Amino acid sequence: MPVLAFTERALQSLKPLPLTVEYYDSKTSGLALRVLPTGKKTFYMVYRAGAPALASAERRLVRLKLGRYPEVDLAAAREQVRTKRLTPDTDAAPVVLFKDLATDYIERHCKIKKKSWKQDVYWIDAELRPHWGDRPVGEIRRRDVAQLLNRIADPPRHAPASSDHVRAVVSRLFRFGISQGIEQIEYNPATGIERAKPAGKRVRFMDAGEIKRLWRVWEEEFTAKGRPLIGEQFKLRLLTAQRGGEVLNMMWSAIDLDAGLWNKAFAFRKRKPTEVHQHSHLVPLSPMAVAVLRGLKAYHERELARKNAEYGGTWNGKKFGGWPREHISDWVFPSRTNPARAMANFFGKETAVMRTLAKVEDFDPHDLRRTASTWANATCPMPWVERLLDHEIGGVAGTYNLYAYVEQKAYTTRAIENKVREALEMPLIEMPPRPPA
Repeated sequence: MPVLAFTERALQSLKPLPLTVEYYDSKTSGLALRVLPTGKKTFYMVYRAGAPALASAERRLVRLKLGRYPEVDLAAAREQVRTKRLTPDTDAAPVVLFKDLATDYIERHCKIKKKSWKQDVYWIDAELRPHWGDRPVGEIRRRDVAQLLNRIADPPRHAPASSDHVRAVVSRLFRFGISQGIEQIEYNPATGIERAKPAGKRVRFMDAGEIKRLWRVWEEEFTAKGRPLIGEQFKLRLLTAQRGGEVLNMMWSAIDLDAGLWNKAFAFRKRKPTEVHQHSHLVPLSPMAVAVLRGLKAYHERELARKNAEYGGTWNGKKFGGWPREHISDWVFPSRTNPARAMANFFGKETAVMRTLAKVEDFDPHDLRRTASTWANATCPMPWVERLLDHEIGGVAGTYNLYAYVEQKAYTTRAIENKVREALEMPLIEMPPRPPA
């Protein structure tokens, strides 16, 4: 906290340093000049707000931005300080608590611009509100963020991936606060904090032997033991090359088994809610994928008949567990407790079972999509594969090329099925005529 006799010449001669430095004027109490590493210089008025009877440490520290130097010269800055010193509390912006900023961020940013807004709400409620809820946002510093993230990443929790998720949420939340003009936020406290988990893209994909062992586990440990909603959905992840959350949100009303088409609604695609073209994505289904879905439909119909017979009575005049039901859920993979919702995408225990029984180390369910893509690119043009994967196409092509590529995607899904059949040592299916590129 260097003190300097402010003069125009002295201020002009201040050079930027690798770190932000705040200089205080020896002639005008409360006047400070902040010099950023970029060379930008800004005047602030610094004072303690609160009842004069309180001790200095108990009164809130306020930094009031006066303007950028040299647009605001030294004389004007000193005059502002002298004027504002008479009634500092009435001129200062109201204190914004973290819990209020978090609520504003969720309602005005997350729910409007993010499909995954519920994940941000989870991290805010689980990790941030308990620690910072009643703290003014201006008092949350980089050190506070680093300490919180270290508690998450280090033992006994040892959750570096969760630490990185929280770090990203903190950064977005304070960036939103700055964009809303909350002057108490002097900088984004998440800036400059390193990731707990080394950055890098996962490149793991499965070989034929691993797929064969996994397939056996899906059939013998899940489907054959009455849990086909686990085993069969992993098969569909591989056969369709779609994301896990998209597969779990499949709906019977969006599937034409006779035509072998799945019309994936925009709401379930990995797109921003503000996307201009909010159309669905057609996913051709290979013969093996259609067979898996027919088996699942038969399973749901058997379960409907069994549970209606078993739970179809009443208890205290009320339906027991929502039974009897007139028809199966429209979700291909309904929640076990609520058929009106899709199954949640949390399979930590099941994935651990797959790793152990299939003897596949470092297996992540998303590896199935990467494997299908790798196999498809071996025999099909990359644009076909990218359209099947539903990757976002940027630039002019993403704006003007709205062709559905149904024939090309259908050819690609059959190529993937044949690779699966090779891994399972099954006869190959006949490929249709190769469509034009």
